[in-house]
Amino acid sequence: MHPPAPAVRLRPGRQLFVDDALIEGTTLTRTFHRPERCPDNPLLVPETRLESNRDHADPAWRAASGACPFDDGVFFDPADGRFKLWYSAGHRFATALATSPDGIRWERHPLDVVPGTNAVLAYEPDSSRDSFSPWLDHAADREDERFKAFLYARSRARGDGGWLLTSPDGVHWRRRARVAAPVGDNTGLFYNALRGTWALSVRRGLPGRGRVRYYAEHEDFLGLAAPGAAPEYWAGADAEDTPDPDVPPEIPGTTQLYGVSAVAYESLLLGLFTVHYGPHNRDCATLGTPKLTQVKLAFSRDGRRWSRPDHGVFIGATKRAGDWDRGYVRAAGGGCLVAGDRLHFYYCAFSGLAPDGARHMYAGGSTHLARLRRDGFASMDAGASPGALTTRPFRWDGECLFVNADVDPAGGELRAEVLDERGAAYAPLALERCLPIREDGTRLRVRWRGEEGALARLAGRPVRLRFRLTRGRLYAFWPGPDRRGASLGFVAAGGPGFAGATDRQGGPA
Repeated sequence: MHPPAPAVRLRPGRQLFVDDALIEGTTLTRTFHRPERCPDNPLLVPETRLESNRDHADPAWRAASGACPFDDGVFFDPADGRFKLWYSAGHRFATALATSPDGIRWERHPLDVVPGTNAVLAYEPDSSRDSFSPWLDHAADREDERFKAFLYARSRARGDGGWLLTSPDGVHWRRRARVAAPVGDNTGLFYNALRGTWALSVRRGLPGRGRVRYYAEHEDFLGLAAPGAAPEYWAGADAEDTPDPDVPPEIPGTTQLYGVSAVAYESLLLGLFTVHYGPHNRDCATLGTPKLTQVKLAFSRDGRRWSRPDHGVFIGATKRAGDWDRGYVRAAGGGCLVAGDRLHFYYCAFSGLAPDGARHMYAGGSTHLARLRRDGFASMDAGASPGALTTRPFRWDGECLFVNADVDPAGGELRAEVLDERGAAYAPLALERCLPIREDGTRLRVRWRGEEGALARLAGRPVRLRFRLTRGRLYAFWPGPDRRGASLGFVAAGGPGFAGATDRQGGPA
């Protein structure tokens, strides 16, 4: 028997096994997984006059080109059932909007901001955009503030700096306030749902470390512009972000944290860390090749402190001349979207080649998609020999238990039992009464013989779960409020079947 232990707080949502926070003991093996590139990549490449950059006032930029989320963002809008992509049209030029019915086939519809184009922010020679970071606010009090954004603009007259914008439709934007605190380019906006605050992921530099991230937050969106919202140090590259063997590091012996795109997914804050390996901007400009940046993962259970249990590259660059995704791979704002049984991760990448064949470090910016099994960041695995995993005690709140698991139907099985705070099994929910799961599914209900109502009667009581697995992978578990399998967790940038930011209507598995 286990001695009584304090029950951990179980945040609503699917409980992912990306670390040991919820594990008391296990003989299973953790495996981290990588997404697969969509075979339709690239989804967008420079095709229009806006995207060609040919009308840029500075001749040095006319060989640049792009149709990619350079910070920007991708969200699913339940108001019209469309995926929406805000992206950099050209480089340091206009901001445009594309929409899609499925997240793969994207359409550029003419809008009225710049007639005949899909621009939502026009190019201004004296106030050119560097980064634009939008967010879809499902809980906006005012309809004209349903969309919010941070813009970093460069201007001789006004000086370089950050601005907060709002929009009723994601097309017509209004500058609301200038951010008082010093912020750098590549600064991004997100809603930190774990803390209930609007936040800025601020790019700054530190001596000897190069680019790092600072953090500012405020309960009110426009409060981010106030002098009191001073950014504090948040994260940087660390010793395990080793230099890429193909590129000399920009600062000897280290790499840099180029960007952080964050979003609440289920019970966690997901961080997509864009890590920079070099070369210097000046060297890239001379060679006409893109910088090398690649995307790694981080997780937070409190919305501030990051855990990085896996330092492997999550979305990488090919580093091959001629490829659309040769380098400068960066995660789009919004983090990821839930599309059925898969997560969509959109990212930008650069080839270094303009449409006319000219070389430029910011040429050939394109939009790509990588897809991962839902909850599929990490799994706890067992082979032919059975393995077990016991959770830490938590207070039960739900009528049903669900899992995301892939179990080999030929010789594999997953069973579960519910233990009290001392480790003794509740008789109706014991392992031997559990009906074995022998299938692959992202929303599988765990059942016991004759257990009707037994889980609901445990409401508010501390319990442990013990899983026994053979020939399979266990990705997540969660208490469901009913038999539909809704998790009540956050669904990142949304997806078909979700009316808002949380899984509250039994959406897709």
